[in-house]
Amino acid sequence: MPDPKEPSEVVPKEPEIVLEGGTGTDVAIPVRINAGVKFTLLKNHFVAALEKDGDVMMLLLAPTDSAGQEGMTIQEMVEEVKQLMGAKEVADMETQLNSTVSSMSDPKKAGSGFDPMSIRIYVQQAFLYYRSAKKEDGTKEKELEYAFSLKADTSKLLGNMDLFTLDEIYFSVWKTNRKKVTDTMNMFMIEDFLKETAQA
Repeated sequence: MPDPKEPSEVVPKEPEIVLEGGTGTDVAIPVRINAGVKFTLLKNHFVAALEKDGDVMMLLLAPTDSAGQEGMTIQEMVEEVKQLMGAKEVADMETQLNSTVSSMSDPKKAGSGFDPMSIRIYVQQAFLYYRSAKKEDGTKEKELEYAFSLKADTSKLLGNMDLFTLDEIYFSVWKTNRKKVTDTMNMFMIEDFLKETAQA
């Protein structure tokens, strides 16, 4: 039997670990992931990001500044492809393209030739948002929003003509109600136009 006069051995307690959402060692810390890439498309800057927080995963593609401010002509695109691939690899493609343009019209005649190389392409908007989360009943809840808007400046396509000029062509598709996104898209809304004409 231990001598009651001798002090008993004191066993130090393990330090309590305080975790998010509670105390103790039985609360699991969710795995978090954040990854992304920034890139430039037709002289416009974009970011693509992936984020995961436990059972919640989000994917986002959005412009980092106002998209659609700058664009590239078909000629500029061809020149950059030549730099990327080498002039030899794209020589045949350029020859065929020039042959097609020449067969349609001679740009030197009265300055009114058909010139598809002058078309300037703008990315007005490129937006994608996806969210997936696990609900309490075990099922998955998913959200998807997207918007894409493209504009082609064709004002120089037919050269210097007063009779008819094709100014621009635009295309937009979207599935979102975010006003900040839709405001940047080049759209002619028919219902809005009819409301304005009805009030005039």
